[in-house]
Amino acid sequence: MSKSFRYDAEKPAALPEQVRAEMSLEAGTGITRMHAAVHETMTVAALIASDYGLDRKTTFYNLRDNPKARSDVNDFIRGVVWNDDPACLLFDDNKDNNNMNYSTGAMWLIDFQVAKGGSITDRNIIGRSHFGDLSWLHGMGGIKGEWPTDTRTKITSYLEIMYKLACGDQGITPDTQLKDTWLRKYFSYFTFPTKYSDLRELLTANHKTPANIQHRAIGSCFHLLQDSYTHGHTRRVLLNPEDLDTSSPHLKFKPGSQGGKWGPVLNFHTYKGQDGDAHDHYDYTDLDMRAINPSNLDEFNGIVGARDAIELCITLANHWQKKTPWDGGVRQWLENTAFKIADGATASDESIE
Repeated sequence: MSKSFRYDAEKPAALPEQVRAEMSLEAGTGITRMHAAVHETMTVAALIASDYGLDRKTTFYNLRDNPKARSDVNDFIRGVVWNDDPACLLFDDNKDNNNMNYSTGAMWLIDFQVAKGGSITDRNIIGRSHFGDLSWLHGMGGIKGEWPTDTRTKITSYLEIMYKLACGDQGITPDTQLKDTWLRKYFSYFTFPTKYSDLRELLTANHKTPANIQHRAIGSCFHLLQDSYTHGHTRRVLLNPEDLDTSSPHLKFKPGSQGGKWGPVLNFHTYKGQDGDAHDHYDYTDLDMRAINPSNLDEFNGIVGARDAIELCITLANHWQKKTPWDGGVRQWLENTAFKIADGATASDESIE
């Protein structure tokens, strides 16, 4: 029988490193380059295993270190970074090099810290995405008390736009303006970008670059799916309680098991009010991502939630390759898998489980 699982968030440091639920970005070259490339490596793994058929020898690191080799693939990485960096401040973009030219990240950090301190303006899209009304970009509730079906509607409405953009034949193009989509709820004349900006400008922060917008859109979808399986973001029903190591007071699975199989959503957490250190504990990993072979999915078993998230990214990529219609196809699949709401689900709160 499936069950929900809670562990002691009061003492997060006691959680074994090898079983944390962590999904972080490497990002930046200077002060922001401090975390493991979990999102990036999971994205490469999904592209290898999917019908997209990325070369099995590909890693995030050989893409990063040889940025001109596969600029089309680089834009998947730029897309998966975008949810955390919608102002594109972690990169030095120009008309010739839009992909993996990392910045110091100093401007990103300023916007992040200002918003973390409680000052979130309509022009600070980084602050809005991490701490404000765009937190659904990370699979989280916007405010305490938000009903899970409302959060799911925001998530799937955004995924619909990005998926249709990626397909290119479902009524959404890079030239579609934000005011002509569901995103008009969040962008006005005074925001950055404005409601008159198009989706190309949204995903490139108005940089005049040769970006592959379709690939960025899929990457952004991947980020949202991946974040929704991180315990600091979402609490889910545990489907394989028999694999729990019951001798441990914390979330730990038996050797050789997948490291958690997770089902319907019980709670979309809110960042505001959370213990920031505890949240970060479950977003970051000490695992050496360079040592992980992205073509071997078993190597992700040590990151709780990663296998489920990668499998969903694989399926989404396959739908994209087949251009499966959103309505009557992809929407229903997502609402019955990644974003199925559990019986007894509760309104968003600041818990970390």
